Amino acid sequence: MNKRKKATTVRQSRPAGLPRAAHGARKPPAKASKSKSRAVPAEALAPSGTVVLSSDCTVAECAVLRNSLLRALPETSEITLDINAVQRIDTATMQLLTAFVLERQALGRTVKWSGAAPAFLSAARLLGLERVLTVQDRLA
Repeated sequence: MNKRKKATTVRQSRPAGLPRAAHGARKPPAKASKSKSRAVPAEALAPSGTVVLSSDCTVAECAVLRNSLLRALPETSEITLDINAVQRIDTATMQLLTAFVLERQALGRTVKWSGAAPAFLSAARLLGLERVLTVQDRLA
């Protein structure tokens, strides 16, 4: 029977000038720089009682819109959703808006729409949400 040789570990030599802890240690992931200039969210510029939707209403931006809608939900006055700037909208955003409108209706409060963005109205028609969102009068 053949005997196997014991495995030996090969030590890597560290480059000169590097401390022991730095050799072989992984660097932490670089933090994203916040130097990118972002436009001020439209929601921050809206008058009280108005939530302005951005031009790109996709799942990536849903969190910002959700926070704005959550702040507006308990308002006793009428809330206006401004859709003038909407150029792209996905089903995640439509679902969020539908939930907001239904919740406001359940609380006996109203939602008013401002603007008539073709992308928004097309999505409402495609998903069959015209009546739920009360935008059927805006559809041509």
